[in-house]
Amino acid sequence: MHWTGRATLDEWDKIYDIIFNELTDHGFEHSEIISFLVALEEIFINISNYAYAPDIGNVKIEMNVEDNMVTVGFTDKGKKFNPLEIDPPDIRAPRSKRKPGGLGIFISRSKTDEMLYEYKNNSNKLKLIKNFSDTKRKGLEIYD
Repeated sequence: MHWTGRATLDEWDKIYDIIFNELTDHGFEHSEIISFLVALEEIFINISNYAYAPDIGNVKIEMNVEDNMVTVGFTDKGKKFNPLEIDPPDIRAPRSKRKPGGLGIFISRSKTDEMLYEYKNNSNKLKLIKNFSDTKRKGLEIYD
């Protein structure tokens, strides 16, 4: 799957449906798909809100499914930003004492198996990798 468009929140519903349907077609469990989509949405929202602020720019999203491993890459030409350099928020601290920011990245990292970042050709390139379980497929084999 390849998609390029405006990095606006209005576009997220389209992308969500495309990814959800493709992962469903691959036989992955809906609960795992939804969890992964939360991670993707957090990244997309960050790009929408901050990469080009106060302007709007484009984002390219590519998804690859190989066996049970799903890779989704985001590419934007916004401000250079490496989310892997962000310290995780202190979620145990009272909300009034927490520093703002970082929670979306924390959520994305917790719902994926790996995140990779590089800045190349004046572009931020972020990959999220998720290994989906085989449960549904194995369960079906029992009845074959």
